[in-house]
Amino acid sequence: MLHFEHLYRESQQLSIAGQREVSLNVTQDSIQSDIQTIELPKSVRISKPIHLVFSKDGGNSSLAKVGFQLSNKQVYYQLYLGSGKYRKTED
Repeated sequence: MLHFEHLYRESQQLSIAGQREVSLNVTQDSIQSDIQTIELPKSVRISKPIHLVFSKDGGNSSLAKVGFQLSNKQVYYQLYLGSGKYRKTED
């Protein structure tokens, strides 16, 4: 899930550097931002599609919990509203 973490941080940094809103979408097939798209392997499932918007100061717009089901574990990212930070847990 390093791809999600990297794209999350890059989107956050882009919003701060460009002083503009940046979107990040997680779908069943991919993780998409204003800068790139990463295709998810067929073995990875998400709990539900998520649309995030980073503000000009890098804060996100959601308290969403992003979940990825891998073949051997589940990985969750609990997003914190406004700060752009998250907490990662694995089951």
